[in-house]
Amino acid sequence: MALLLSDHAQTQFMPAFELKETTDAFLVRADVPGMKETDLDVSLAGDQLIVCGRRESERTEQGATIYTWERDFGSFFRSFTLPGGIDLDHVRAELRDGVLTVRAPKRVIHHS
Repeated sequence: MALLLSDHAQTQFMPAFELKETTDAFLVRADVPGMKETDLDVSLAGDQLIVCGRRESERTEQGATIYTWERDFGSFFRSFTLPGGIDLDHVRAELRDGVLTVRAPKRVIHHS
């Protein structure tokens, strides 16, 4: 017996995030398979790093029967408070192979 899903099944897409500190930067990574740069918005508001986006549901062929639906779609919003000492002018985001990486370098402090 197969369980058929309706077209109105509600799902919530929430990518898995990782935040880590290295000696020279803070790195935020998110798994966002199937998303393009135009689907994502990465911004800074003060010390807040904001990542939001939307993964659109794929259209199914008319008359197609779906037996299993484990892929999530929809909008997401995440924010992270970055510690002081970030070089805000050099924060960069890159999307490669379904992984979003935001690199927030630490400000270099010159000692006299």
